[in-house]
Amino acid sequence: LTQRKLDVLRLDSRPLAVTGYYEAPAAQGAPPKCFLLGESFGEAPSFQVGSVYVRGEIKNFNTKEEFRDFLGSGARAARVSEAVLELREAIVSGDAVRDPVKLRPMLIVAFADLKKYHFAYTVSFPVLAPPTAWAAYAATCTAETAGISRAALRQISQQLRDDAKLAASGAFLVTCSSGAETCKVQELAALLDSSEALSQDVLIGFVDSSSDDSLGWPLRNLLLAVAHHRPGRWRILAFRDPHLCSKGADVESRSRVISVDANAESARSVLAPAQPPPEVQFA
Repeated sequence: LTQRKLDVLRLDSRPLAVTGYYEAPAAQGAPPKCFLLGESFGEAPSFQVGSVYVRGEIKNFNTKEEFRDFLGSGARAARVSEAVLELREAIVSGDAVRDPVKLRPMLIVAFADLKKYHFAYTVSFPVLAPPTAWAAYAATCTAETAGISRAALRQISQQLRDDAKLAASGAFLVTCSSGAETCKVQELAALLDSSEALSQDVLIGFVDSSSDDSLGWPLRNLLLAVAHHRPGRWRILAFRDPHLCSKGADVESRSRVISVDANAESARSVLAPAQPPPEVQFA
């Protein structure tokens, strides 16, 4: 950012496209992290194997006063509202299902004091939240308890390492019979094929950014997209074993399965065209 500010941007404060990534935490209790690197400003960044992309923009202000005014005047909430409307359109049109990276928008606002090398910034990851929480229809359990074998989890781990596009999407379909040694992993876009009947062995999978009892934020917009395009009761695989394919049998799997009623009514409450612009709340 410093180099671009000095050599390219100078006094230009227009937003820049930026791509970061996250990955499933490598150990229980590890905090979720989003990584921004030098290549994050490029059109086709090359991140490490298994990276899940997060795409958005960064706006760097020239003065501290401009930065403070943006945060305090309501302009930040207005920009988040615009991003949420773009997110809503991407979900309704199906674009965010065909390209799940669009389910994870990111907005960064910054001020870089290049004389003192002080950097102030705020980051938001907008989500569309129904007025009531999604209802579970069964208890959350480990993936192996839910019938997804260790061998199947190892296969998913290996596939995410081998297929950079699938890993970058961060969301996919998993077809896995109880106890089976193998599974079938498909792009999330298969949800849009209404002619294809999905069996009860199909799960919605996503790379979970969390390592504790709460699931990571990437699930929130994903659930909304599923409820809009294929409402119903779904089992969700929160995949937390990115390195399982290279681990020994003594390393326990950490992936979990939750069972959620992704009902269409909840989706309509925030996606219907007649709905007013969503109220912006900062967590």
